[in-house]
Amino acid sequence: MSALTLEEDSICVTTRNASRIRFVGSGGKVLLETRSAAAAYPVAGDEGYVRIECENDELRWPGEQPQLGQWALCQPLWILGEGDEMPEGLHCEEGDT
Repeated sequence: MSALTLEEDSICVTTRNASRIRFVGSGGKVLLETRSAAAAYPVAGDEGYVRIECENDELRWPGEQPQLGQWALCQPLWILGEGDEMPEGLHCEEGDT
């Protein structure tokens, strides 16, 4: 990923060489999938989290594992409403937003 930004109510991703970008929510539900090097997902607020997966059509190790493509993934971005608690096992340090 080249850039991951939050613009108004959308999560925006730009890449140099992705051919597919997928936004995945709680339970592995595909929220949005595009065949593009850039995409924006409008946050609804009830996703729980959003994880971004970027894939291109080139092979990672063509001679050794020809079925294995190139991927870039981000850690989940937790979508919390006002007053929501962080998921169990996660916490924010004081001063984090």
